[in-house]
Amino acid sequence: MTLEFTEPLFLLSAQTGLSVAELQAQAAEGNPDVSGPQAVLKTGEPIPIVFCRRRALNGVQTGGAMIAPKASEGSFSNNVVIDKLETNGTWTDVAVNEEIYVKLLLVVSQGQIGAIQIRDMFYGNCRRGTYNQGYAARAGSWPPGNTIDNYIEAVLPRNPNGTYALPSNVIPNKIYKFSNTLYSVITTDAAGATTKYYIKYREHKMPTFCGTSGTYSGLTTLSFEITLAGSTDWNKQISAFIRKGLHVTRIVGGGTGPSDNFVDLAKYLMLQSGRLPSDLIDDSSLAIAANFTDTNKFLFNGVVTKSENLSDWLQKTSYNFLLRLTNTNGKFGLRPRLPYNADYTIKTTAITPEFTFTEDHVLSGGFEIDFVSLEDREPVCVVAQWRQQPEADFGLVRTVNVRYQGEAASGPFVSMDLSGYCVTENHAIKAATYKLATRKNVTHHLRLRVRERSYNSSLIVGDIVRVRLQRETSEGEIQHHDKVYEIARIEKTFGSLIKYDLTHFPIDNQGRSI
Repeated sequence: MTLEFTEPLFLLSAQTGLSVAELQAQAAEGNPDVSGPQAVLKTGEPIPIVFCRRRALNGVQTGGAMIAPKASEGSFSNNVVIDKLETNGTWTDVAVNEEIYVKLLLVVSQGQIGAIQIRDMFYGNCRRGTYNQGYAARAGSWPPGNTIDNYIEAVLPRNPNGTYALPSNVIPNKIYKFSNTLYSVITTDAAGATTKYYIKYREHKMPTFCGTSGTYSGLTTLSFEITLAGSTDWNKQISAFIRKGLHVTRIVGGGTGPSDNFVDLAKYLMLQSGRLPSDLIDDSSLAIAANFTDTNKFLFNGVVTKSENLSDWLQKTSYNFLLRLTNTNGKFGLRPRLPYNADYTIKTTAITPEFTFTEDHVLSGGFEIDFVSLEDREPVCVVAQWRQQPEADFGLVRTVNVRYQGEAASGPFVSMDLSGYCVTENHAIKAATYKLATRKNVTHHLRLRVRERSYNSSLIVGDIVRVRLQRETSEGEIQHHDKVYEIARIEKTFGSLIKYDLTHFPIDNQGRSI
């Protein structure tokens, strides 16, 4: 007995991106929240991957990514500082103020990234503080801990009659606390004269557990330090603008360094996952995909923060770079979803199919067709969100509406949030146009069952094929099913049979892709 399990053909609509949800009200991914408190890195939480490269594109600097790193360690302390003003050798004024010292160890990214510039560090919305950057090591040498209020010499108890009694041996320039007041006898001149100072006590609520030091192997870290004068508003999110992200091996151009090519990131993730040996990676298809995205300027400038299935993430994200995830002879790779020229530009001339299937190839009962539902072909307006990335500043999320003329003027609207990594309007428009065109023009899917022949080794997922089958109408008229398709899935069985799942690839009367 032979059991056969095959994915239903109708699932191709969802798997190829034809089924989409309407626009939902939610913040764009490219809007970082820097107004809240400093985020804390929890045990078991995934480490982000900062992948970006700021460079000139058509004469304009673009790219880079704003990040909000989480803290793994902290050090909190404070003190009352006595500032003395001296004029001609005489102390003319004395000021007593509290200072708070905040130190945070921030985990920035997996791997090594480029050096962060001083102008690119933010404390809340302002450029403040100092920092050290390190790779594969702890960036700072300070120990984590909370020593808030350790400067106070003594806390005076309340007497039974409700008063506070100062000790008889008050030490000059030391701080004593009673109720909500700090008291000190301050030396005011070189001769040793003193005066009494009272300042209001401020309570600070820093964490008592401040983390423990680690090795941070394979990670980029930051040690951030800031001194605040007389403030309780210390807990602000630290952010940084990254110009040169994760150092990887570049497929286009060679060498090692920061990259904005999505395919470089995909290969890095494949290797880092530990589940895909290098000999199961299709380097030839990755080279084609990398040149395709580089030539058409489909760039990735963002941060990968969530832990999810690699195959699912690549399938979902590669769609927005007009790429598809492939598995050819057991090797995983990427290839363009659209035909391309020798220089990797998108082909706009007539397409030549790789092979033509006729009645001579298809087995009896080996033709199955599934039409895309009318709901999935309803006219829509695609709202694509992308991120305009100024230099050393927070990105601005922009939107572009893509619709066919005379259609969906009032919706429905379909969201396409690319703001997490897309930094050019051209990229957003082309990705949205592809989604809209496939929704409008792709009408059905086919499943063919054929015998193994020469095409067994030549056809791969993503190839364009022609299907020309003769059919006879109920009136006896001979017609032909003659259309062009893209191979979406290939299933080979032990019985010398091959199943091809095909997605309609619409062309115009000149044979050009629509």
